[in-house]
Amino acid sequence: MAVQIEYRIDEDDRIVYVGGDWTSFALANHGQALTPELVLGESIWGFIAGDEIAELYRQLFDRLRRSGGEA
Repeated sequence: MAVQIEYRIDEDDRIVYVGGDWTSFALANHGQALTPELVLGESIWGFIAGDEIAELYRQLFDRLRRSGGEA
């Protein structure tokens, strides 16, 4: 069964919502439970490893913002 996470960021790329299997996902990917209390209000960029991956996310976020879409 796939892990389903949800998160929302604001216009300043700060995490404003997490849901779904967030805690399980964070534990599997970071080796610690990054509880909602620890990530809410923080920049998404502090949680994305690697410049190339971060650039892909920047492009995705930019495209979504320009289109008014949601992912």
